[in-house]
Amino acid sequence: MDKSFIEETAESAVTATTLSKIRTILKIFVYSVKLRGLIKKYEINIVHTNTLKSGLITIITKLYCKFKHIYHDRTDTRSKINNLIYSNSDKIIAISKYVGGKYNEKEKVKVVYNGVALRKEKDIKLYSKYGQFKIGIIGRLAPWKGQDTFIKAATSFLNTNNGNYEVEFYVVGGSGIEGSSAYEEYLYKLSRETIHHHKIKFTGYLSDMDKVYDELDIIIAPSKNPEPFGRVIIEAQMAGKPIISTAMGGVLELINHEETGLLIESDDHESLEKYIKKLIVDQEFYNNISTQGYKSVQKFNIKHHVDEVLKIYDNI
Repeated sequence: MDKSFIEETAESAVTATTLSKIRTILKIFVYSVKLRGLIKKYEINIVHTNTLKSGLITIITKLYCKFKHIYHDRTDTRSKINNLIYSNSDKIIAISKYVGGKYNEKEKVKVVYNGVALRKEKDIKLYSKYGQFKIGIIGRLAPWKGQDTFIKAATSFLNTNNGNYEVEFYVVGGSGIEGSSAYEEYLYKLSRETIHHHKIKFTGYLSDMDKVYDELDIIIAPSKNPEPFGRVIIEAQMAGKPIISTAMGGVLELINHEETGLLIESDDHESLEKYIKKLIVDQEFYNNISTQGYKSVQKFNIKHHVDEVLKIYDNI
């Protein structure tokens, strides 16, 4: 019996997936051979990896030559490959206590927070907008990043503002991956649920992030899934801008509620709108959050990050 079009297509897809996996495995072994050559040629005694693939390549290489392996874990996932890398690594660097908490052998894990470039306090601009505010969410357009929560809060605010304040909302970031266009279209449609939709702007991808942080007055990071760390949080704090984020994951290590930032529950656009209004109408509250956030983030400077990693190299 002749196969149907659907059956042939399904079989072709399975074959393509199998071939892709085979190619990936072959590449891993090829890279392992190359790494082995580099280790022997330059007498390398520490290899520091940052991804699952590079970690897997390195532990395969360890079967053939001696060196210490440090795996830098930047995710909150725990897969079989992750477990394999963990078991065969000499040290794990976790980017937050939240990420490090998934490991059982705590003595092998060292938390080293990511670093950001310091900004001088004189460059920090406090509340001086005279009723004009730009509020933004920064990041790749993806359902778990919570752009829809941001837009729901924005439309509700604009529908009830009554012209008391001149406020604009900015969605900063692009789709970047195949399959995200449907979500992007959904966000555009959602933003049209207010007659003031011209005040909700989509910028697409922007490269000059220092300028973005300088121009925005309030930063929102309403992720629906836990963030392993939350780089937008410390970048906003370093720029002296109030940050509102979701109370889960690595974010809880970066924000003390109503002191260095503000926390909401996942997908809670009503609380998000409430805190946006409070920051706008209460100048003292805005300035306190900005100032305390800026002070708290100084420990996340790049030099401290490098020093902590070098200590691990020295003591491994």
